[in-house]
Amino acid sequence: MGNINTVKNDGITFNFSTDVKPKTQRFIEDAIFDVQKKSGQKEFFNGLKLTVYSNWKESKQFSNFSDTKQGFTAYPIFMTRKAIFLQTNELQGTDGNRKIVPADQAQIKENTLHEIGHLFDFHFANPDEEVVQKLKDTMSKESEPTEEENAVFDDLLAEYKKNNGLSDSEEFQQAWKNDVERAFKGYFSFENKAKTEKLGYFSPTASYDGDDKGKDITLQDGIDDRELELADRAREEVFAQLFAYALGADGKNHNKELILETYKESYKVVKAFIENKLCIAEEK
Repeated sequence: MGNINTVKNDGITFNFSTDVKPKTQRFIEDAIFDVQKKSGQKEFFNGLKLTVYSNWKESKQFSNFSDTKQGFTAYPIFMTRKAIFLQTNELQGTDGNRKIVPADQAQIKENTLHEIGHLFDFHFANPDEEVVQKLKDTMSKESEPTEEENAVFDDLLAEYKKNNGLSDSEEFQQAWKNDVERAFKGYFSFENKAKTEKLGYFSPTASYDGDDKGKDITLQDGIDDRELELADRAREEVFAQLFAYALGADGKNHNKELILETYKESYKVVKAFIENKLCIAEEK
């Protein structure tokens, strides 16, 4: 995992690559502790581990990630503890003359809060216990899985994803559907194409890490149950970004105003979840 400095504080472990500047380390810590301080739900943060690189290429585990991917939060089913991974982009260049450059602190805060948003999404979910146990049993096998066993695993994982987050809750799915239909239903395809391009990563038809299910969603005629399921990852990403905005994120990599305008009803649901489950009320 390269050269790592470990800092433990108040139940949280920070693993910082030695290329992450001390000022950036403190900034990430402060972003986490600020949310923790506001929250009356301390258990959520216990056992949290953040691993922070200046560049994914420092990690054998994530060296295949693109430089544009700023964070990663694993599904709980795959981890023994709450785990978040971040990239700060402080280290640039690969020609032997690499130099440290200042990190975009506002964007790093947004990326950190976005990943905490994913953790929040997954932590308070109630996935099917039988499916979870079957997945654990499958992953515990030491022998090389057969083609048939891989197919079984994929089916179980798909079933798990249907109810592994607050973003799968009836209220958030309905809010997301209402928002998307308000923004896209009944408009010409060229108009919707322009809107989805502006939303980018937070478009209802976006592709993620090779998952291109969004291309099978037709926006002009509304969202049916099949399309709602196809948008599982899109809903997760919107949920996490709205969580970040609710807690003060203000980075410039994404169009905050457009995202909040598009997902008005979804934003209200996320803020209600934050108040109910983390005991953080919206600041007036």
